[in-house]
Amino acid sequence: MQYPIGPCSSRARVFIETTEGEPTKPPDPEDKRRFKYPFDQLEIGQAFPVSFGDSLDTSLRTAATSAGKKLKKKFTVIKHKQYNVYEVARIG
Repeated sequence: MQYPIGPCSSRARVFIETTEGEPTKPPDPEDKRRFKYPFDQLEIGQAFPVSFGDSLDTSLRTAATSAGKKLKKKFTVIKHKQYNVYEVARIG
């Protein structure tokens, strides 16, 4: 399944950590890590939606935490009940 990547919502934006002056490391093309979700493709301030039917809340949060540890990045998962989607945003 494809998950479109776009700018994060204002609810996610409040969690973004200031990283001014910190160099960002480009993705390593030799890195063969596989994720169900496109965690490795997100830049700070970007997000992707996951519909309620595609994943359980706890499974998605666990996947975000695990990917964050492996990639040395920070993610947040926000539940948008009115749209029936979770938003997974990179915040650091």
